[in-house]
Amino acid sequence: MQRGSLFLLVGILALWAGLQPASGQVSPDICKLPKEAGPCKMYILRFYYDSATRTCRPFVYGGCKGNENNFVSFLACLATCKIPDICRLPADTGPCKAYITRYYYDVATRTCKPFVYGGCEGNENNFGSSLICQLTCKIIGQLRE
Repeated sequence: MQRGSLFLLVGILALWAGLQPASGQVSPDICKLPKEAGPCKMYILRFYYDSATRTCRPFVYGGCKGNENNFVSFLACLATCKIPDICRLPADTGPCKAYITRYYYDVATRTCKPFVYGGCEGNENNFGSSLICQLTCKIIGQLRE
């Protein structure tokens, strides 16, 4: 269990290098913008956040202009547009009866708090450690602001 948390931590830290969209500035509303290839004719594979399907999708960027919903990798897109969204969900024990201590991000206090997870269902605001919760919601969320 510790080894899995360590790998997740390393993965999240690796995302930091690619969190900025192609045009450089992060704004909370960029994930709502439509994909825009721009007028140039280069063929550059990029990713945009599709708010209708709530996921990141590939598209061909022409190399100039376009808009900020333009990411160099799928993970950079998710880190900017999707991951912080899960942090807004309430803690959800789920219907099962296990007694597992997990952590959720509390938007009101901007901290990660322990809660009892029942072991099934629930939602994505459910982390195995306070550190992973903080890295996902607090630190990456701050990079978005």
